[in-house]
Amino acid sequence: MMKRLLIVIAVLSSIHAWAQQGIKFEETLNWEQIKAKAKKENSYIFIDAYATWCVPCKEMSAKIFSKQEIGDFYNKNFINVAIQFDRKSTDNKRIKEWYNDDGKNQG
Repeated sequence: MMKRLLIVIAVLSSIHAWAQQGIKFEETLNWEQIKAKAKKENSYIFIDAYATWCVPCKEMSAKIFSKQEIGDFYNKNFINVAIQFDRKSTDNKRIKEWYNDDGKNQG
């Protein structure tokens, strides 16, 4: 039992470590909060403007944004924001909050 638990912990840890290698996109702040954070940190904002149907967008996300060296650079020098430019009925709450973000929503 203990051996299985250790294996599960090891697998989850490696997945978490792998997921953290690339660009970390801001997922909790609205646009006004992102701008305020950038100003406070004297940082630029990198925007990944993507569409769900866009094949090059998916390739960038999978092959470029996930790389350690890309993540190291962008995470150090930018506040990274991914914004979906199309709408789908399956969009989650976070994506829907950006549909008409005027900077006044609560994030």
